[in-house]
Amino acid sequence: VELDPHHAFALPFLIPSFRAWLEGDCDRAGEVLAEVLDRRLEFFLPVGRVSALVHDARFRLFLGDAAAARADLERALDGLAQGSTVEGWVRLELALALCDLGDAAGAAEQLARMAADGTALYRAQALLWQGMTMISSGDTPSLESVADRLRCMPVGSVREFGSPMPRLRERVHRFLPFLLEGERALVDGNAAAALQAFAEACGGLPANLDAPVPLATTGPRLHLAAREGTARALAALGRYDEAYAAESWILDRKLLLFVASQGGVGVWMASLARRAALSLARGRRKAASRDANEVIARWGRLVPEPPVVRQAR
Repeated sequence: VELDPHHAFALPFLIPSFRAWLEGDCDRAGEVLAEVLDRRLEFFLPVGRVSALVHDARFRLFLGDAAAARADLERALDGLAQGSTVEGWVRLELALALCDLGDAAGAAEQLARMAADGTALYRAQALLWQGMTMISSGDTPSLESVADRLRCMPVGSVREFGSPMPRLRERVHRFLPFLLEGERALVDGNAAAALQAFAEACGGLPANLDAPVPLATTGPRLHLAAREGTARALAALGRYDEAYAAESWILDRKLLLFVASQGGVGVWMASLARRAALSLARGRRKAASRDANEVIARWGRLVPEPPVVRQAR
């Protein structure tokens, strides 16, 4: 950065904001991001501009400024050339954020656009999250169709950030359906079957979560979904200590939640709310209040109130 103040890649300029946010210095993180967006955005390559806007959106959402977060993501989408392979990354980010905020209609619109016109990887992601929505709404007949489409979906000769096509095909055809199976088993009250399905999904997704990952990689987000399901299944089985440890595992991975994973801020809030409930079940009211109050402090002023805030209250 010192050698070239107009460097075309965003990452060197974003790293100080990553570090400040991970260390809890939100004021510093906000200052860095504001400077990047106000003074440097025009010098970045298109992917760099998208990276800066997406990261700013995650940070604004963390602070509870949902309007600013959405504006960042829509600005990123507006700046993309037609047919850009980055579009699916941004659209999924927006869909997951809307889902976490309780805007089911807005999330469904974004997922439908991804499913109809996107790369193989993001079409698969769109189908997965559409299926998750169907489970929560009780639309199980349609869910079977979604699972079948995932298992039969043509992947083509796509490479996912260096991952060879056979691995991507296995992920789409085998391991993504496990996430749907686990979620459905949980809703049906079969926590043991859910735990098995989520364990299978974890085994099939990238396991080394401490390794550096590209900002746009989808592997960590899918792995987090499997980890979330595992924690919820353990809680449903009454294995509260193990469930608490599973939630803490998620919350300890701030780099993944805030920097590397689409929808990671929503995962953070949901995991805090669930861990608060687990603390109460274990008789630890002070710990429960700490986690619940963190969610309420961040998102408690949003209107309409997101489901995770109601859970925290």
